[in-house]
Amino acid sequence: MIVTAEELKNYSDVVSSDDSMIELMITAAQEIVQNYLGYRIEANDYQDTLDGNGEESINLGVKPIKDVSQLVIDGETMDVSLLVPMKEYLIFPNYIFTAGSLNIKVLFRAGYENNEIPAVMKLTVIRIAALLLSEGSGHIGVSSISDGNTGSRTFMERSFKRYLRELSAYRVSKW
Repeated sequence: MIVTAEELKNYSDVVSSDDSMIELMITAAQEIVQNYLGYRIEANDYQDTLDGNGEESINLGVKPIKDVSQLVIDGETMDVSLLVPMKEYLIFPNYIFTAGSLNIKVLFRAGYENNEIPAVMKLTVIRIAALLLSEGSGHIGVSSISDGNTGSRTFMERSFKRYLRELSAYRVSKW
């Protein structure tokens, strides 16, 4: 997870002894963000087989690409030192990813290391997790509630679009 229970508690003034519920909300919020982005946020190693497109670049569908350890095109192992990773694209200057069906195999690392995760991603996960926590105590779908002891609270509808919109620059391009 890219956010800790302590960070969420500090952001939302959550006072709970049930850290497992807080962690569940953080996990759910991170999944919502990752579904919007189209990839896992945290750095991972990938092995993929792709269709060649007859162009100098190919979309790996994950970003940012950190490192490519192996590239095989039409059974030929290529020199990975010539590759230029750019966001979710792998650019092979002066060479073509020959068109074909599942003719490209690539081993690579992509995503953000813990110290590189953009602050806006972390903040979005925290915000969504805090909203998910606010649904507790039977307040699911409630638009507002008034309590003489704690005052009034308004709950947002179940749309996270306004928070996710801030991450649009980090989404993967559609193929």
